[in-house]
Amino acid sequence: MSRMYSLFILLMICMTANAQVLIKPNQYDFGTVDIAGQLFATYAYKNNGSQPIYLLKIEGSPFISYRKPGKALLGGQSDTLKIIYTPPKEGRFDESIKLYFSDSYEPRIVSLKGTIKKIDNDPTLNCYSFNDEAGINIMMCDLKINVIDSFTQAPIAQATIQQYYGNRIAFDLHTNQQGYVSYSLKPGLYQYQIAANGYQSRIVQYYINRQTRTITCKLIPLIKNENITTTTSQNPITDTTINPSSSLSSTELPIEQYAFNNIVFLIDVSSSMSLSDRLPLLKQSMQTLIAELRPVDRVSVITYASNAKVICPSKPVTQKDELSALIESLVAGGSTSADKGLQLAHDVVIDNYITDGNNQLIIATDGSFSLTEKDLNLFRDGTANNKPLTVLVIGFGKNKDAQKGLREMARKFQGSYTLIRKDQEESNRALLEEIKKNSRKK
Repeated sequence: MSRMYSLFILLMICMTANAQVLIKPNQYDFGTVDIAGQLFATYAYKNNGSQPIYLLKIEGSPFISYRKPGKALLGGQSDTLKIIYTPPKEGRFDESIKLYFSDSYEPRIVSLKGTIKKIDNDPTLNCYSFNDEAGINIMMCDLKINVIDSFTQAPIAQATIQQYYGNRIAFDLHTNQQGYVSYSLKPGLYQYQIAANGYQSRIVQYYINRQTRTITCKLIPLIKNENITTTTSQNPITDTTINPSSSLSSTELPIEQYAFNNIVFLIDVSSSMSLSDRLPLLKQSMQTLIAELRPVDRVSVITYASNAKVICPSKPVTQKDELSALIESLVAGGSTSADKGLQLAHDVVIDNYITDGNNQLIIATDGSFSLTEKDLNLFRDGTANNKPLTVLVIGFGKNKDAQKGLREMARKFQGSYTLIRKDQEESNRALLEEIKKNSRKK
């Protein structure tokens, strides 16, 4: 027994002595950070030996999260480990992280340290990506808000803009003599109350991302001048008014005019959708729609690439910020399994069917796939299990053969087809206009 124990000890010593993993850097010192919600670091490690190794386990505080590589690292190869630190409080921090590799019983120690002056508690969209390099998780948007007279289009100076986080006021802004304010903020769905002396106040809501440069809000004078004529403004984004007196309606979809919606998104997230004129454009259009949907409407989101999955089961549109964050988190990669996606969408539509409502399937793809007659029969003639529904096929890209195939699919589904292009301003409202058309009460 004593001999076996000695051999075991000798084996441990040999493995530790022959440890073959080199990690750089061993420590990240972020110094003093003025404001941040998260910090993230990338550690590179290399197998200097000849035998394959695995990263078996990572141990750290509850404020550490990571994506652990799952594959073996062969001799001479390198890989990276992404670490996210969410500081629980302001002040100095010093975090040690233990990395257990298969070449040694002893962990390697890496660390993060620095000082946080202020914790960013903004509950809007978190923009971290595991593709990012080390740094501070703040991805800001530069935004200009114009406030103008709805009749004269003249700028309104000293208008007050209150920005909300949830149900609380975050801070006030005031327009300058040219009628605008400029500031930076994180991407997300925002609500503002805008007021000025002599004008009716408004509550408006916008989805802001880094493509959003300017938004314009028009205020109505309390005393209307009959001699004033309206003109058509050239707004980069049309503002969306929320009716505070009704929790069921929106300006675009008043409850008395539009039926309840059961909207099922079937989204192609294969590699070909990663281009700037595809998935990013779809996200913008989806965000515009989500901003106007009501709590009585239901949304499901299904994605397909190598496999199909439901990433958002059917739910009422009550937590718009969560739904917006989910949409913004979509990334493209993998092959295309449109047949699996259609079958899954068929089941979700049926399971959540609203009698006398607008049951709508929205298929978003660049058309890089082929379907069998069995697949097409799932929604042929605009029905699913003999229940009527509306199908919209959204196309992306410039492949004419793919567009032709998508038009044919829409025809077999007795639905409609639209092509979203980068240079079309109306693309952002394409989904909203489709829902308005199909859910309007007869």
